[in-house]
Amino acid sequence: MSVYQQFPQNLVKCRSPTFSQQVDQVILYTPDLYMFLIFSSLACLLNLFIITLNIKYPQIRKRPGDLFCGLAVAELTLSLHWLISSLYQYFTDNQNVKSSDVFCQVNSYFSIIAGIFEFFYNISIYTYIVCAIKNLKIVKITQGWYLHATIVIISFLITVFIKLIGYSGKTMFGTCSIKSENQFPLKGIGLLLIYIFISLSTLMYLNYKLSNIQKYQKLQKFYQFYMYSCIVTWSCLVCSQIMMFLNCRYFQQTSLNFFVTLGNACKIITTLYLPIVRITDPNIRPVFRAIFKLSKSHIKQKDQQKLHQNSVSNSQTTISDSDVGMNSSIVRNINSHLLKNQIQLGNKKGNNKSEENNNQQNGIEMVNIDQDKNRDSSMIQQFQGQSLALSLVLPQNLAESINLEDFQIDHAVYEQDKSKYLFANLSEPSQSFPFKNKQFSPN
Repeated sequence: MSVYQQFPQNLVKCRSPTFSQQVDQVILYTPDLYMFLIFSSLACLLNLFIITLNIKYPQIRKRPGDLFCGLAVAELTLSLHWLISSLYQYFTDNQNVKSSDVFCQVNSYFSIIAGIFEFFYNISIYTYIVCAIKNLKIVKITQGWYLHATIVIISFLITVFIKLIGYSGKTMFGTCSIKSENQFPLKGIGLLLIYIFISLSTLMYLNYKLSNIQKYQKLQKFYQFYMYSCIVTWSCLVCSQIMMFLNCRYFQQTSLNFFVTLGNACKIITTLYLPIVRITDPNIRPVFRAIFKLSKSHIKQKDQQKLHQNSVSNSQTTISDSDVGMNSSIVRNINSHLLKNQIQLGNKKGNNKSEENNNQQNGIEMVNIDQDKNRDSSMIQQFQGQSLALSLVLPQNLAESINLEDFQIDHAVYEQDKSKYLFANLSEPSQSFPFKNKQFSPN
């Protein structure tokens, strides 16, 4: 790669008969090249993200959200245009692109149609603001997809017309779009002045109608900030184009090519900064917040579900018959103790209700697993994997040091299989184990 030139030594001269040939020699300056490479990439990602959210969540497309989405499509196209231009120059080692080249002609179509998209969608937004203020509520300018279809059709027709009259080609900014001429750039400046005039008129109307209405203060501040941002950006572009023409025709100072970089910087700002501003619209911001909260809670719910499934799997593995390492003496002690308490339970059938009330007051909950074999999995889910198979968890030395007769079990059902194990809910410290006289936690 050769070293890119900072500013050209040979200026483009508008009065020269070889003006079109001189424009073909213009390339992106080094700051502009890397500015396009970096910020166009970021702008592409940002606008693509906004478009994806609009497709996925219809709530965002509620007007003016659909108009902002149309602008995001236009700015994504412009960002791709500038990114492709910078990549082409970077990888072709500063080779000049001529207006007649296929690459320049195709690339100019992206720029032209995206610029027309941007113009019409901005006009639609300002019209929407005026109608909304006039009615003091959010109104629908055009129902459904008709407005968007109209903008797309008109934009394509204008682009074809520009191509037919031969206005597409190389510019003095080093990119391909509507080609530069040796006359005053009335077309570009005129379009920008229309933008500025409409913005100022809408801003004045906004301040006049909503200045004393507290209900619309947030909406007023948002649109004020948005229109001020647009006016400043477009004014800098107008200044850039005027100074480029004056330098081309009169001044002939290489230092004034700074305005080329200024113009390119303003262009990239419209595709990166303004979309961020639009997201802060008070009508759209709550929807974005709700979406992000929903996504966050969905991810959290998924994590909890996964953790729950893992816990259930671990519990099922713990109580499976494949666990051959359990201590047989512990099982015998527990089983004999359960049988003894089962006999006691037979004598206490008359006052089961009172004992259950006492158990509830003491925070004791017992699970009957043998009552219905089909409830095994549901009981495990109820305790969220925190159930414990006592016979598989008590270590040998701890089991020998504990006299199980000291622990009177208040409620247990032990009907058929003596190999079934007793489960307790360990979700709270007060429910560490279902023993009345003592609290025991095998941790």
